[in-house]
Amino acid sequence: MGRLFDVIKDPKTGETYTGSGIARMSLGDLSEEDVKGLRSGSVTDPPLSHVVALARAFGVEPSYLVDGYGEAALDGEIVEALRDDTTRAIARESAHLPDRERRLVLGIVRQFEGVPSPEGSGRGASSAEGR
Repeated sequence: MGRLFDVIKDPKTGETYTGSGIARMSLGDLSEEDVKGLRSGSVTDPPLSHVVALARAFGVEPSYLVDGYGEAALDGEIVEALRDDTTRAIARESAHLPDRERRLVLGIVRQFEGVPSPEGSGRGASSAEGR
């Protein structure tokens, strides 16, 4: 759970979220003490409402917090990339394709590596650095 705090930054400040910030973002579902307990691991079996509130505050699915694998499904680069509407649309549409077609789409995307975009940003008007 601490990885969320390390990876997902406040888009306005670029800083990591604080316990009080997450508590405010939960709209009253979590107190600052709840967030501290969840972050430190001292709360080992939180109520489902706390898991859902924390996931909602970070913009991730609750399953990310309870999958039991401990592996981060998201890293900072992916989180930043998914802020872009076009990138999200590409991900949604390609997710429904068979594996072979997804690999073809990936190959096409990789063909554009290093090719300047029409907008002049190198990767699109509002895309993040990297993929």
